[in-house]
Amino acid sequence: MQRNTEIMSSFVADLKYENIPQEVVQRAKRQILDVIGVALAGSTQEVGKIALDFVQTTGGTPQCVAWGTNLRTSAPQAAFVNGICCHATDYDDMWLPGSHPTGVTFPATLAVAETVRASGRQLLAAQVAAYEVMGKLHSCADERAGWHPTPVFGSFGAAAAAAKLLGLDTAKVQLALGIAASEASGISLQSGTMTKPFHAGHGARN
Repeated sequence: MQRNTEIMSSFVADLKYENIPQEVVQRAKRQILDVIGVALAGSTQEVGKIALDFVQTTGGTPQCVAWGTNLRTSAPQAAFVNGICCHATDYDDMWLPGSHPTGVTFPATLAVAETVRASGRQLLAAQVAAYEVMGKLHSCADERAGWHPTPVFGSFGAAAAAAKLLGLDTAKVQLALGIAASEASGISLQSGTMTKPFHAGHGARN
């Protein structure tokens, strides 16, 4: 297991925008645009309003934007509220096996990118790293375990994107993924409730 984490961490640390196929870059851009639109719709839902109210009440350093509002808050809080809004209508992009990759990872990617003033290319490389890590882990998972895969594997994807934007080396990416393993959670029996979009926000904040 440690060897697998090292390989994954090395991939994240070494990934360069120039080495990403253009078709992957174009797909990432399309999914990002789509999820922002879905999040704006989600911000009008009851769970989105509750999340925004929570973030306004608890405050935070005004570093990052809560999408569709004038509110600026800390990176974790922005990832949280934006992640919830991404998943509020359940229309964020999906892949097989079933999970929603962009709604749980991109809020974290953008929040960290805003904080470190990353370029567009740096943001895209980090988002591709998030997709790769989340997808590889999910493809090896036992779907019968009862976990909601979006927040469980999305926590790792979000951590990978944040690590990439922060310029962590392989050893530090491993540490970030190890911490994400302690944070990942979400059970599938909560589908159909407002806790399901909370899962996406929690995964992004992790």
